[in-house]
Amino acid sequence: LFDLIAVVGSLVAIAIALCGPHRAFGQSSKIMLAGLFGFTALYGGCLVLEWAGVTAALDRVEDHIGATLPVWWIAVFYALYQEIAAGDLDASRERLQLALEGASDGLWDYEPQSGRVFFGPRVFTMLGYEPNAFPHAFDEWKARVHPDDLPKASETLDRFLRGESESYGVEFRMRTAGCQWRWILSRGKAAAWYENGAIVRMVGTHAD
Repeated sequence: LFDLIAVVGSLVAIAIALCGPHRAFGQSSKIMLAGLFGFTALYGGCLVLEWAGVTAALDRVEDHIGATLPVWWIAVFYALYQEIAAGDLDASRERLQLALEGASDGLWDYEPQSGRVFFGPRVFTMLGYEPNAFPHAFDEWKARVHPDDLPKASETLDRFLRGESESYGVEFRMRTAGCQWRWILSRGKAAAWYENGAIVRMVGTHAD
């Protein structure tokens, strides 16, 4: 009876989570919650049929399904954690972005190991582009830095990533949407590290 009560309670909780008006879950979380709902319902059905004496074989089936349920819950919690972490990061970026816009600086967020980059709208507009006019990619930044300035900018970044300097700061010219050159001061700091000390993520600004 306790197992059945737990199953019904879980189904109700999952249904409220999926249909409740207060939380808009991401697609991955919805899929995991829906899968958990179906799996838990199957488990409850097996319990009822086992207790009704339909077939003794359901005893083994029910045991296997019950043993798998914790794995589903772990997957659901991980999906929700990833969604919340991403939401917190987006919210932090938005707050910083709004603050920087008042100073006319553009925000960038770079992950050296993966090569992923986020450029705030001001990074684009100070060069005469519409926001998101080109992909958020490290190679896109390199392609717009003046060829004469790129070696110095790259070496300054590499020295910072190697731990030879405490902060990153360098001036270089970038090509505008009108094919002119504009001087940019780029500054940044490390925001997260691996256990071996390598930088996971760095954030900084572009100033005209």
